[in-house]
Amino acid sequence: MNQVEMIHLSIEDLCIIRSLQEQVKEHLTQIVGNFYKNLENEPSLMKIIKDNGSVDRLKKTLHRHMFEMFSGTIDDAYIKQRYIIAQVHVRIGLQPKWYMSALQDLLQSLIIHVISNIKNIEQYQDNILAVTKIFNLEQQIVLEAYELENEKIRQTDLAEKETMKLQVNHNAEELAAISQETSSATQLMANKVGEIHDFTQRVRD
Repeated sequence: MNQVEMIHLSIEDLCIIRSLQEQVKEHLTQIVGNFYKNLENEPSLMKIIKDNGSVDRLKKTLHRHMFEMFSGTIDDAYIKQRYIIAQVHVRIGLQPKWYMSALQDLLQSLIIHVISNIKNIEQYQDNILAVTKIFNLEQQIVLEAYELENEKIRQTDLAEKETMKLQVNHNAEELAAISQETSSATQLMANKVGEIHDFTQRVRD
């Protein structure tokens, strides 16, 4: 069983997602605007944003990303894009907890602005389920990519530490060899001095 099967994401769900795309598009500017306004309540997130770009540029990126989420298509390009998102998040230092909080905020906004307008109970339930499934899949893919990226960083750190350890050991061995050579040379010098001293004594005698 794979992730899609586990959350029961079906072709019918993807069709519903695709049918909502235009409605989502109508509300995206407001949803994205409210999203970034909410981020202002967390100084650490605003610092990450300011250090890595501008709010206007990120708004456009999120707008496009959310629109693509409702394309109703899940293919290699879709998954690759989510991996890129995770890589960027790791690089800029965005913790998974903030990513998950952000995704939940966007989901709630979509439900309020798009799904809540549906009057038919059965249709409402079908739409809610489809949207929550696509958000859940989004979260799974990105968090998995988060872990892979962090593991890659851990392995790189371990390799660097091992290289440093080998270098330190090599330097220690070189120092030991030099010390041994110095000790031998010192002993040889002492022997020579001793020989000269003995010779001098014999001459005097």
